[in-house]
Amino acid sequence: MNQVKLAIWRTTHEYKGGKNGAFRELAALMVISEQVMRNKACPTSDNSHFSPEQLLTLQNLTDDYRVNNAMRLAEKRAGATERGVTESLLHITHELGSMAHIITEAEADGKYTEREKADCISQLNRIEKACEHLKLAIHQQEAGKLVRAV
Repeated sequence: MNQVKLAIWRTTHEYKGGKNGAFRELAALMVISEQVMRNKACPTSDNSHFSPEQLLTLQNLTDDYRVNNAMRLAEKRAGATERGVTESLLHITHELGSMAHIITEAEADGKYTEREKADCISQLNRIEKACEHLKLAIHQQEAGKLVRAV
């Protein structure tokens, strides 16, 4: 079964520990009827889906990011390359070294230019992506899978 759809179902049905009335409360917070929420959260339904904005609202209201994680895993599996835990860790180290180089050059004159700020943000995004790849590689190892991270 689709892991993203299962994550949506679990997020909606496990809100506040699945307490009586919690699903109804979540539907009201999302400004949709309980029945529409049930239809959209149903993992076997192909007729009704949450919009991207609704998924963001759902995750922010519940403080549960399984949907986002499931989508990231699905995306990475679709474009996976061979990089395991050790290689992912080494890649992070490489990206951190690049960040250190960018910062050292930026601070050489005592101020950051707009270009240097943009380079820092871009490098931070690469570091974040590398960390996500390591998380995926570790997660797949824990699950006993041989699939490699991106």
